[in-house]
Amino acid sequence: MVAPLNSVLKVLQKVLEFSLILVMSLLVLDVIWGVLSRFVLGSQSSWTEELARILLIWTSFLGASLAFGCRAHLGLDYVFNKVSPDARRYMAMLVHLVILVFTAAVLVVGGMKLVLHTLEMEQRMMALPFLMKGHVYAVVPLSGLFTVVFTVGHFLETLFSAPEEVKS
Repeated sequence: MVAPLNSVLKVLQKVLEFSLILVMSLLVLDVIWGVLSRFVLGSQSSWTEELARILLIWTSFLGASLAFGCRAHLGLDYVFNKVSPDARRYMAMLVHLVILVFTAAVLVVGGMKLVLHTLEMEQRMMALPFLMKGHVYAVVPLSGLFTVVFTVGHFLETLFSAPEEVKS
């Protein structure tokens, strides 16, 4: 049961990696254009700073999801490593459940409410010539969905692995 799930999680990680490469490339190009337009052309393009802010938000949320999926996030392992393997399993499962509930409530549900509220208010961007149609904040529930899927995968991996192989 864990092997097919692991292959799905690897595909999701690759999708996130590609998305992050794309968003970071756009961010770098945007910042380079902002600097060139300011110092070479004498007048900075008005939209570069706002676009950079949006791309940085997307990079941060997607990067956090990828780090969580790869288990590259920060963790306090001192207590985890001091208990028996069976206790580690229960601790890890409890932590996964807490992360699942928090992520689903805050990022997915709260993020969807944020996006819908933004759509209702019809907020305008200051420099970019379009409405803030939720695309800026759409990364919040998207990142939450990725994190929920990774959390379910980590939970199932913890549940079906040997007690000695449980990861924090």
